Amino acid sequence: RTAKDIGIDRPEKNEILHNIPPTPEQEEFIGKLMEFAKKGDATILGRAPLSESEEKAKMLIATDYARKRFKIFVSFR
Repeated sequence: RTAKDIGIDRPEKNEILHNIPPTPEQEEFIGKLMEFAKKGDATILGRAPLSESEEKAKMLIATDYARKRFKIFVSFR
């Protein structure tokens, strides 16, 4: 159930989204991250080669790298 369903007044959201283009350094990292996701070669990211268990989780590793690298662009409220 939502607030509207039970008659609670809530203000309307006024969200404004801004597109912030990546810096040249971020563009380079994004390219490396995409290459890692395609090939699974962790040395592209400056890591040691993936272990057998890490090989199974390479997309999770890529997601984690992206999250850590770009966390400064998280929504500000």
